[in-house]
Amino acid sequence: MADRSPAAGSTAAALGQSRSWIIGLIYLALAGFVLWAFGLNVDSGLDATFGLNPRSTEDVYATLPDLTVAVQPLAFVVAVVLAVLGGIQIARGFGKRAYVVLAVVAVLFIFIFLAWAARGDSFSMFGMVKATLVRATPLTLGALGGILCERAAVINIAIEGMMLMAAFTGALMGSVVGQWGGLLCGILAGALMGGALAVLSVK
Repeated sequence: MADRSPAAGSTAAALGQSRSWIIGLIYLALAGFVLWAFGLNVDSGLDATFGLNPRSTEDVYATLPDLTVAVQPLAFVVAVVLAVLGGIQIARGFGKRAYVVLAVVAVLFIFIFLAWAARGDSFSMFGMVKATLVRATPLTLGALGGILCERAAVINIAIEGMMLMAAFTGALMGSVVGQWGGLLCGILAGALMGGALAVLSVK
């Protein structure tokens, strides 16, 4: 049973306040880092161009214009925004919107970092997003498998091994018996690995 005494409530409030201060100080530190690394230590006049279209636009019905930003002014703006958010976080916090603010801070930091990395050059934003989605798919499938295992009260720390075994078996058998045979063998290998874990976990 939870302790609902006044002392416990005051302790929880103090912990929440200290956590709010720590997060605010982290935002302020990020603002100082952005100002120093991406603003003051960058030559003025350098632009970063983000390509928003695939390299081949033959089958694309509409294209977007490339996004060009000035790196140093953008760094100053991002540093000011982060400093303001840090000050608000220290002063009164954001309550239920704290995670939204954290996401905004992360997006701003990643964007200014990419602009700094592409200063004086161009960067394919479309290609990065495409590569991210392609490479994140197996990680997402593994995470969903882990969630299902946790819901079934089974601690599965072999998800990556199962996926690698299925992928290796599928690739090996695909080169021997063909594409569809390799796919079926990969599925069977993953199912056998999962069955072995189920037997060991239950029995």
